[in-house]
Amino acid sequence: MRSTLKLAALAATLPVALFASRAEAVPCPTDLPVLLLVQDKSGSMDEVPCTGCPTKWDSSMTAVTNMTTKFSNRFDFGLEFYPADSNSCSYGTIVGNVPITPQDVHDQYSWEYPGGSTPTAVALGNAKTYLQSLHLAVNAYVLLITDGMPNCNSSLDPATCAWTSSSCVGPNSCYAESCLDDAATRSAAAALKAAGYPVYVVGFGDNSFFSNKAVLDGIAGSGGTAQSYVATDEASLTTALDTIGAHIANCCVNVCVQGTQQCGANNATIRCVFDSAQGCTAWTTSACPPKTVCTSGSCVACSDQCAAGAYRCSGSNSEKCVVGAGGCLVWEKYQTCGYGEICQGGSCVSCSGCSSGDSKCLNATTEQTCEWNLFTGCTEWAQDTCARGSVCTGNACARCDTVCAAGTRGCSGNVPVECKADAYGCTTWSQEAACSTFCSGGACGVCGTSCTAGAKECHATKLATCGKDVNNCPVWNESDCAAGQYCSAGACVACPAGCTPGSKQCAGNQIMECKQQASGCYALTPGATCAADQICKSGSCITPCKDDCAQGEAKCSGEVPYACVTAPTGCTVWQPGTACVAPKACAEGACREKCSGGEIETCSEGYLCKALPNGHLCVPVKTAADAGSGSNTGRDGGGGLILDDPPDAGKKPDGGGGSGTDDPGAMVGGCGCSAGAAASPLALLAPLLFAGWASRRRTRR
Repeated sequence: MRSTLKLAALAATLPVALFASRAEAVPCPTDLPVLLLVQDKSGSMDEVPCTGCPTKWDSSMTAVTNMTTKFSNRFDFGLEFYPADSNSCSYGTIVGNVPITPQDVHDQYSWEYPGGSTPTAVALGNAKTYLQSLHLAVNAYVLLITDGMPNCNSSLDPATCAWTSSSCVGPNSCYAESCLDDAATRSAAAALKAAGYPVYVVGFGDNSFFSNKAVLDGIAGSGGTAQSYVATDEASLTTALDTIGAHIANCCVNVCVQGTQQCGANNATIRCVFDSAQGCTAWTTSACPPKTVCTSGSCVACSDQCAAGAYRCSGSNSEKCVVGAGGCLVWEKYQTCGYGEICQGGSCVSCSGCSSGDSKCLNATTEQTCEWNLFTGCTEWAQDTCARGSVCTGNACARCDTVCAAGTRGCSGNVPVECKADAYGCTTWSQEAACSTFCSGGACGVCGTSCTAGAKECHATKLATCGKDVNNCPVWNESDCAAGQYCSAGACVACPAGCTPGSKQCAGNQIMECKQQASGCYALTPGATCAADQICKSGSCITPCKDDCAQGEAKCSGEVPYACVTAPTGCTVWQPGTACVAPKACAEGACREKCSGGEIETCSEGYLCKALPNGHLCVPVKTAADAGSGSNTGRDGGGGLILDDPPDAGKKPDGGGGSGTDDPGAMVGGCGCSAGAAASPLALLAPLLFAGWASRRRTRR
């Protein structure tokens, strides 16, 4: 949004009364006072204030540069532009820190271009913040140069506000940023004054739109300088700036060496002289006479550089031939080409020569692509050579080697073909002479097999049938026989009765296993042979066993009875039984009843009490048949019962006066007498007594 300041011509009404009491300048005791120039660079500054005049921006550059040159020994200058860029309401920015030289002032103006709205209140606030950051020990002042009414306050009400743009014709016809922001701007000026920084205001333009002068007077009044100054062209702007500078300058410094001279703006010579009124050296400016120009501080005759009204390009600028300093025709910058523009034929024109991203073919191998330059905003054609294997067709490089791979051979019917690449790497099929036989793999060939169509034969386990291939050559076609068949004499026949796959059996001492044969049928096949100390049984090699005992034998191991039985291996082994539990104990391979071992027997019928290592136990009475079978039972010569061990066996009798003996045969009825001795009366009674004892023993239960 561009804000246009149109001030009434008021150059002759400068506030002279303000200067009546100003004292003459004297040398500054320390540093120079600071004058911060706040320059409006809104879009309307690119307009001309009068017919044939330079733009307000160029006039400001000249007037401000002259002021900083003229008062360089009176102030340390600083420079702020606002808005910061071409955005409508961006904040102001300090582009020249204190102190800035006149040349730097001129350069800063040259580098900038007007654009945007007029955020004056924010710019003045930035000026206050900046000056306070310097922590100055000298006086400081703010000089505002603007051509537009202040705006950019989004908090204002569009329905009730006064507008700063002629395009806003009624309530809500524009955004709030287009409303007149005079109250906030006056507050910002008052804040500067309160901080010790008086605000001077210069309006550059005319007064045909709204009451601009009254608004600017309000800003100046709030800033402590009573009223604003008016300028309608470059000359009146220079007068206003010089008047303000002369008013507030109260001390000076020597800025040059007396007698030095140089060239200044507007074709003037500048000489360094001693100003007795100021008490310091100062630059004085003198205009060169017509048809002369200032060169190295002196006026010399000039000559025309161009024809009046001509235009030319100088870099990114358009230049116009105008009457310059001294009255001679010179080239002067007419227009600076903006972003996305270039200078052609002396005018700024769009540099978008194409649409970004478009492409076209320059020739068969070169593609042109429209590229956008981020820095200049211009688009231009950039050339790229197509990669090998590509050609430019249809406005872009496209692969041309996708038909085939160079060097590949093949057949097109009966004709050999080869893939060949041209100078661009593009591939095509090239035909050779047709074959008299057939084409295979890109070459003419001959049949490699000879057989009669339909003939059959066996190829290992497969049935082969003679047929034709794609080249009409004889060829054996192989196929597998069905399950349970094998190939024999050119036919699939049933397998003979076989065996169960994986089963095993013995053939002597060798293991036979059922496996598939080369014919595909299953048959017993010799496998491993058992070792010398093994035998084959049920298809496995095993080691033969040995008998541990005689069938039917019995024994005891501690209190556990063992019986001799036949194991699954066919050999006899000792098999343990259930351990005997008291009062029973193990004897002769079984759990036996205990007995007293006294004169009166306690065993059941058929059992005798026998003294054993684990006590007296009832054991079976063995018969003569048992003895004849190899038992250890003694005989009584009459076929009667025989005791394994008489109750008192092993004891030596001590009665009857006879001598003791270990020979049970020498004892009769238990008496200790010799068989050859004469029988005593007691000895004769012994058999009868024994027979009675034995009879009683047998009848006990």
